[in-house]
This record gives sequence, C-alpha cells and structure tokens, in this order.
Amino acid sequence: GVLTLWLPDGSNYPGQTELDRQIKNTRDSLKFISKNVHESVRVLIEYKVFEPGTYSTVVADWGSALLMAQAYGSNAGVLIDLGHHFHSTNIEQIVSRLISNDIIGGFHFNTRYAADDDHSVEPNLEMARIFYELIKGDVIFGQKKWDLMIDQCSSRENRMEAIIHSIDSLQILLAKAMLVDQEQLLEYQKNDQIILANRLFNNALILADVRPIIYEARRIKDLPLDPVDAYVQSGYQKKIEDERNN
Repeated sequence: GVLTLWLPDGSNYPGQTELDRQIKNTRDSLKFISKNVHESVRVLIEYKVFEPGTYSTVVADWGSALLMAQAYGSNAGVLIDLGHHFHSTNIEQIVSRLISNDIIGGFHFNTRYAADDDHSVEPNLEMARIFYELIKGDVIFGQKKWDLMIDQCSSRENRMEAIIHSIDSLQILLAKAMLVDQEQLLEYQKNDQIILANRLFNNALILADVRPIIYEARRIKDLPLDPVDAYVQSGYQKKIEDERNN
C-alpha cells in the first residue's frame, strides 16, 4: 500500500519557533513512525511552499521532503503536488531530478491559478511537459512506476463532471507526451539545434490534436467518446440527487 503524508507544520511569525528544532522533531517523529508501519507500505512525503503557516513551513520544498523521506527509510519518497509550488517553478525539472536519482516518487495531479490549488486537471503546456518527463523516465508504465493520483477539491463545480474532466485531460496529456520523438529530439540536442529541438517538442506538446487517438482508443473499448457529455446525458446526476432527497 501507499501512505501519503502532508505535514502542515510551520509558523506565522519570526521567533515563534526554532526552525532547526521543528525539522529535527519532524525527522525524529518520522523515524519513530517507520518502526511501527509495515515495510510493505510505501510512504510519500508531500511538500508545500506555505499553508497554513505564512512565515515558515517545515516541509516547504522537494529537498526538505527528500530529507524527511531519507530519515524515514528506504521505502519512502517524495510526493509532488502541482499546486504546492510558487508560480514559475520548473516542476518538470523536479520530476527529472527525482527520476534520474532513482528516488521513489508520486504525483498529485490538479491545477492552480493563484495561491490556490486542487482545481480539475487542465491539459495545459506545463502539465504536458511534466508528462513528457514521466514518460521519458519510465515511471508511468515501467517497474519504477510512480504512484499517480488526482488530488482535487470541487467547490462550486459539479464534482462528478470535474473528476471525469480530469481523467479526460490526463489521457490527452499522456498521448501528447508519447508523441514526442525522443530519438530525433536527442539528435537535435547533440547538434545544438536549439530551435529545431524546441519546435519538435512543441509540435507534440502544444500543436498536436490527439483527440482522434483518444477517441479511437475509447471506441475500441466501447467507451463514450466524450465522457463528460456522456455523464451529463446519462441522467445519473439527477437520479442520485432524487435518491438523496427522498
């Protein structure tokens, strides 16, 4: 099994607590916990730049999460959540660093727009670049497979439509990442053909319309081509609402 830990310990004011004592206490606690959790359970340490503390957070970045994972033991790793970073953070580079160093990893898929997170997954360029690193690192289908999860919280939007939309978006992102010609890209990189490499990358991750591929895969499995529309048309939402009100 997998146990994910997000530890929101931190502080709101300078001087409120000793920064080194906080991280030592957290590290010691994880060492204690590891002795009482079965070794078959993989533990992923999640990080976030802030919240609820506004001055400091104990596990604020992937480096801190890695230190905590190392303190826990060999069956622990780092959990990346898209919405837990400052804007402009190169998240795909973090993914690459973890994979290239054989660090156990996991991912919480969602979307963020401001200081928020946990919106439905959008098939945007940032997510496509992240998926490319996941594909290249062979952690989606290979033996080193990461634990990939959706972590979203619907407030006003319909929750069922939101989660189906996320799954639809993830399939689109996966297809885009798999279209990148890695051999040709490597040749461009070796020859320092920067623009050609960038165009090859963008042709797959930005410009390619992979919906026909997705539709054909669904058709073969006798699944609806547009899952969100199929859910809306099914009447299931009204059915469960009526049952709840009776």
